[in-house]
This record gives sequence, structure tokens and C-alpha cells, in this order.
Amino acid sequence: MPLRPGHKTVLQLTWPVLGEAALVVVVQFAPIALLDVGSYARFAAIYIAYAAAYSVILALLSDVWGRSLRTDTAEAYPSAVANIGSDKTAYYTVLTQLSLAGGFVVGVGTGAALGWGAVAFIAGLAAAFALYRAGSRYYQINTGGHLRAAVADMAAALISGATLVAIHSTGALNATGALTVWLAGSLVAVIVVREFHYSRTVGLRSWLRTHGHTARGLLAESVLMTASSAGTPYIVAAAAGLPAMAAIRAATSLLYPIRLILGVARSRIVAGSFGRTRGTMLGVAALSACCGLGLMFAVSGIGRLDFADTTLHLLGQNPASLGLLAAATFASTYLQFLARGILRGRALVVRRTFHTVAVVVSTAVGAAMHGVEGALLGSAVGTLITVVVWAIKLRDFRTSPNMSTATIRKDASR
Repeated sequence: MPLRPGHKTVLQLTWPVLGEAALVVVVQFAPIALLDVGSYARFAAIYIAYAAAYSVILALLSDVWGRSLRTDTAEAYPSAVANIGSDKTAYYTVLTQLSLAGGFVVGVGTGAALGWGAVAFIAGLAAAFALYRAGSRYYQINTGGHLRAAVADMAAALISGATLVAIHSTGALNATGALTVWLAGSLVAVIVVREFHYSRTVGLRSWLRTHGHTARGLLAESVLMTASSAGTPYIVAAAAGLPAMAAIRAATSLLYPIRLILGVARSRIVAGSFGRTRGTMLGVAALSACCGLGLMFAVSGIGRLDFADTTLHLLGQNPASLGLLAAATFASTYLQFLARGILRGRALVVRRTFHTVAVVVSTAVGAAMHGVEGALLGSAVGTLITVVVWAIKLRDFRTSPNMSTATIRKDASR
């Protein structure tokens, strides 16, 4: 019996998920357990800047390209991919330009905040290579490069792990050491993936001339998204201090397996490889519940272990809040990716505005009232509200084969 397109997609994504999972354990989870709260807060601040830069790449390039593959049915998706033509050179040229710009901004920001030394140089390089790798993975997963993407991430995890062990054995693992681990893995991933395409005849300017209308809507939504995801930890720091900021950022990292699974599938969700059937939505709800229960029990176990003076210890005191946050994050993230492939700019911006207000206000108020515990609970409640925000009338929207130029039904903007 042949596999349905959705089932085949899930199988294809398994290896990339495992590859990136291995890399995340070394680059994001290890610092939570091994760095003191102050060092982790500095590393997290730099990583947040990288995440903001990646959101710009998604808005200007990756999701724009993904929307151009969207079809009315999941069954029609493969033929859309087969017709991408010469987009590859244009895609990688723009990706190179945006990655270099993002790395420069992260490096300069790090230098201004933490000093113009090795930390700024390493942060800039790590961000640039990581941005290129992330954008390349997005393209590969939509064009049959699943195994190559997985091998690149596995190799990166191996080298990052070896670097982590070497630095930790010297007793010099701090924020700069964690950045070095990240840089080593990102560099290896870019080398292993072997996707280097550049043309002087195409670039960001010509890309935006062609896709500017779609990109502007996605970028406006991404600015609000970044204000929520990247700005909230800084607001929490101002309201309740560095421990609360570290806890919020660490909670985000603990939730990364959720974002990992959906993030790897993101290009397929945006492009329409997954449908919006009742069965799919029930599956999302079930997986959300599993994620919440799983993290709650895992954090309860962590709370009984000896991680004194680490950020992980702070999280171990709040299993229920983290469980609720995990469940809400899975459902909300899936719906957001779905919406980025379906909704026009104004509808996206309106929903993202409500999303940002809900998360920022709820988390900040919780932090101001009850410190770490309040921040985590407030974040969970705010994220739960966003599930409703993204789900409202989403099924009313319809797509056409090319979302870059498609005219969507009038009721879609209501």
C-alpha cells in the first residue's frame, strides 16, 4: 500500500530531526547544565540576537520561497517542487548576503555589549555560519536533501561535542567557550553540506523586486515575532533580574525539541505538504498534550537531582508551568507556520500583534509579581492564549498554486 504524502513527509523528516536534535543537545542544552547563571545569560543574549537575524532570513527569503511552492492539495506539492528551476542560485546568493550581514550585526552587538575581543569575533562568525546552515537546511528539506542535511548536523554535533569536552576539561567553559563550541559545529555543518552557489547577477535587491510584496508582509510579522521571542527575556531581566531572564531563555531552550520537530517540517508546512484536515489537527492536539506531560515529568525528575547554582535548578522548581508551556508551544507553533503559508500580510500582522501583546505582557507581569516562578507561569498562560489567536477562522482561508502572486478570497482579510 503506497504511503500518503503526509506519511511520506514524516518519514523523510525523521533523519533531519535526529541530526539537528544531536546538535541542539550539545550547543543549547549543555550550557544550561554546565554554565553558571551569569555566563549562561551572556551566551543566551548572543544566541537571541542570532535567532532574531534568522527570523529576518525566514521573512525575506526562506518563507517567501516556501510560499511559492504552496498548492491547493498536499498531493500536488511534489510537482511544484519539481518546477523550481533556477531558484537555487538566487536562493543561495541571497542567503549568503543575509548570513554575512546577520553575522556582522551579531558580532558588532556583542562587541558593544561585552567588549571588542575574542568573544565578539567568535559570536559574529558562529552566527554567520549558523545562519547559512539554517537557511540551507530549509531549502534542502523541500528539495530532497533530507539525508545530506542530517549528515551535516550529525557531523556538526560530533565536532561540537568534542570541542565541548576539550574546553570543559580545562575548566575554562564560560560564555566564550560555549560560543566556540557553537562556532565549531556551525562551520563543520556548512563544509559538510557542500552547498555553495553565488551569482553576481542576482541578489537581495533583485529578489525583493520580484518578491517584495510577500516579503514585506512576512517581515512585518517577523518584527513583531522577534519583539516577542527576543525582547521578552530582556524585559524580564529588567523586571526581575538576570536569574528570571536566564530561566525564561533556558525554558525556551528546553522547548527546542518541539521547535526542532516543527522547525524541520516548517518548510513543508508553509509550502502545503501537510494538509489542514481534522485528522491533522487532532494529531497536533494529541502531540501537544504528549509534549506537555513529557516535559512536566522530565523536569520533575531534574528537580530531584543536584544542579545547584545552575539555571537548570531554577527550572526544576516549576514542572507544571513548563508542561503547560510545552503543550501550548507545540500547538501555537504549528498554527503559526500554517498561517505563514496561507494568510496575506495584514491578517498575519494583526494576529502576530495579539500574539506579541499576550506573551510579553503576561510574562512581564508574572516576572514582576513573582520572579522566576511568575515569569514561567506567565509565559505559559500567554502562549496558551496565542493558540486561540492563531486558530480563529484559520480554516476559512484558501490557497492557490503560487502564493507570491495569488489572489486570496476577500474574506481572508477579515
